[in-house]
Amino acid sequence: MEALKFLFALAFLAFVRAEGEPTQLTDETLDHFVNEYDVVMVNFYADWCRFCQQLRPAYEQASMLLGDSVNARLARVDCEAHDTMRLRERFHINKYPTLKIFRKGSVLKNEYRGQRSATAIEAYIRELVQDPVHTVESDQELTDTVHHQKAHEAITGRFSSPGAAALPVFRSVAEALRDECLFVAHTDSQLAGPSGTKISFQSRLDIVDYTGALEHEALLTWARDLCNPLVREITFENGEQLTEEGLPFLILFYDPNNLTPVREFTDAVRTRLAKERGAINFITADGTRFTHPIHHLGKTRADLPVLAFDTFKHMFLFKKFANIHKKGVLEQFVADLHSGKLHHDFHNPPAEVPEIEEASTPAPGPKTVAADTRAPPAPGNAAPAAPAPAADNAAAAAAPAAAPAAAKPADAGNGPKNTSKKPKAPSAPAAAPAAAPAAAAPAAPAAAPTAPANGNTEDHTNGPKVTNKRTPVKEAAAANGPAPVAVPAALAAAAEAGEIQD
Repeated sequence: MEALKFLFALAFLAFVRAEGEPTQLTDETLDHFVNEYDVVMVNFYADWCRFCQQLRPAYEQASMLLGDSVNARLARVDCEAHDTMRLRERFHINKYPTLKIFRKGSVLKNEYRGQRSATAIEAYIRELVQDPVHTVESDQELTDTVHHQKAHEAITGRFSSPGAAALPVFRSVAEALRDECLFVAHTDSQLAGPSGTKISFQSRLDIVDYTGALEHEALLTWARDLCNPLVREITFENGEQLTEEGLPFLILFYDPNNLTPVREFTDAVRTRLAKERGAINFITADGTRFTHPIHHLGKTRADLPVLAFDTFKHMFLFKKFANIHKKGVLEQFVADLHSGKLHHDFHNPPAEVPEIEEASTPAPGPKTVAADTRAPPAPGNAAPAAPAPAADNAAAAAAPAAAPAAAKPADAGNGPKNTSKKPKAPSAPAAAPAAAPAAAAPAAPAAAPTAPANGNTEDHTNGPKVTNKRTPVKEAAAANGPAPVAVPAALAAAAEAGEIQD
């Protein structure tokens, strides 16, 4: 009996924390702890990681700000400790710090990628424990709420009274999908209709009314499909999340003052390319924010809309957006990606310029976040010299080095392999070919900047060998090592151009 008391005492002490400090977890204690609270944020860290060191004071302060005011806690796992190795493998921890969210014991798909400040972390946790249904006082406020939030979309419920029979079903679905979609309700709506209930998916493009049975499973299935749309918007906040899915982007850069191309692209994807879900990410991007990738393609804001494939190694330009309405043209563009024809034609240009143009995706270069993959780095080690740009990323290496490069067609550094512009016949016998190699030589990559000291940059991985990981655009930082892992041009080029602001 005394032995059992001693074991229980040890288990209790494992959870004891100094007032306000995050709870230290191990292989044996994490599961029980995350099931005790509605929400738990867990910081998987390593003491040698300087980004973890920068995060630590803000993380501890956020824990103190939360205190016991909500049913949520901050915890941490030392991934270098002998009693946490199973957790590291179980949750596939390969970068530090990694901030995972648990809701009632289950880990969420999305990690925390927000600002690394105490107030930002506290606000994020408080938001996670709020009522999953945002209640408004008028139909106009409901519409405004949808349009003013980041995703510009929500599941909306208009009910004739707070006692409407369908309201509990609406709430149960909102709870199930609270981490995937915004739910907004008005419980005294004049637009609820004869049945007293009107449920819709509302976005800046359209409104889709729910016409199925008012029961949990049917409404859940309908809402989940719409909350995970085939066509998604990329921003500086969700860029890393989309990148980590590892699928090529078919990305439309558009003018926010003209959403007609977005509707046309979305309709074309839904009706003709839905079978490509899981093979391609269909993306829209505000062309007034992501201006550098457009310049990289040899285009300007005046050319919007611009449609291109981004494979993380190359960008392939769809020559004329209006051709998406021609039967089979968009489908052939996708088929040529899968078959490798787009890549082959870049390295072996056909005699005539095809309907598709290509540009090398800018590699993240010196702005990509460093990721360590072995043991802690020895002090005083000098960062390895940046590698010379290869043919496939010459444009990316040249872009930050000289302003004129942005105005030229992408891949100017690849010399005769560039198919972005149809060559013009010379008007006179030109003696200039000898000068061409000098013009085609890639500019030297810019020197790697030092990482910011605000702790808002991720991520180190496990050990001293420095490799690059895809980075959140908002938190792009210096690269300390060799051969970067490719990231989408929309992200890497925007980082290089300084479009990303904290």
